[in-house]
Amino acid sequence: MKITVTKKGKYSTVVYLGRDPSGKPITKRITADSKAKLTASVSDILSNARIFMSSHLFRDALERYIAAREPFRSVSTIRGYKSIQKALSSKFDAFCSKSVASITSADVQNLIDKLVTENYSSKTIRNWVGLINSVLIESGCTPVNVMIPKAPVIDRPIYSEGEIKMILCLLHGDPLEVPFQLATLGLRRGEICALELSDLSEDDIIHVHKSRVPIYGGGTKVNLSAKTDTSNRFVQLPHHLAETIRRQGKVCPYSPNGLNTALRKFLRKYKFPPYRLHDCRHFFASYCHAHGVPEADILAGGGWKTASVMRSVYRHSMAKNKAGAAVSSLLGNR
Repeated sequence: MKITVTKKGKYSTVVYLGRDPSGKPITKRITADSKAKLTASVSDILSNARIFMSSHLFRDALERYIAAREPFRSVSTIRGYKSIQKALSSKFDAFCSKSVASITSADVQNLIDKLVTENYSSKTIRNWVGLINSVLIESGCTPVNVMIPKAPVIDRPIYSEGEIKMILCLLHGDPLEVPFQLATLGLRRGEICALELSDLSEDDIIHVHKSRVPIYGGGTKVNLSAKTDTSNRFVQLPHHLAETIRRQGKVCPYSPNGLNTALRKFLRKYKFPPYRLHDCRHFFASYCHAHGVPEADILAGGGWKTASVMRSVYRHSMAKNKAGAAVSSLLGNR
């Protein structure tokens, strides 16, 4: 708490009381004759503010929480918040109609148990609990302590080198060809869909620095910043891939969801397993690791923030440009 002294010798500070429904911060300046009186006044005001906010219905507190963060949280994060908000409103109206102060750990545990019976994933349930606790804390209440089911260990199959070569041959001249090759170089779906011809340099290096993501209610939006600082990177492309991009005048003709749909149809047509586009990132990490690419170069090529994140997601035998070069040799020899 920053305290200033006025010209009249009194002590003054500004207290943050939360945000209004539009997301605008609510503050109040308090002035007192001494620091002790100022501290006591601040304590009383904050206590009353928390009591007032905790008396709100949970649905209203959740709406206020999301609105307050919409201007500065990522599109995908807000989309996740609103998806949870919609599901809570439609399936758990009694929970949403409770005052924030009356919500107990048992209430949230009952909600979790119902989600488990409806086969919600552990990750999704964790997101729900995280959002509920954030709303409780914002309203001056104690977060709940609940049991969340452990995530099952899923060892997803990834593309084999032979499958990648076969798919690349079958995709020759197809609109999917360029996006799929970029995915095998470690790019994420949103990154691929946001790339423009202007991101490709004369020496075949493409600048990955933004992402196209679906927005709540339909449509897409380009985030003009990368997912993380390490996601902003330069990736060396095989010359033939760079030339294909220049020749067609664009990188990817699909929206993120459209790209997934096109790949599913292609894999189904040629009787491949139902891989995801994201599984190409698994292949990228595994292939580079198997060919002796240093871990730091794999991290840089795929835009991972930390090695622990990469290892936690990719448990297979596992660019800046050394990592890209390893896969580029595969892309060029088919």
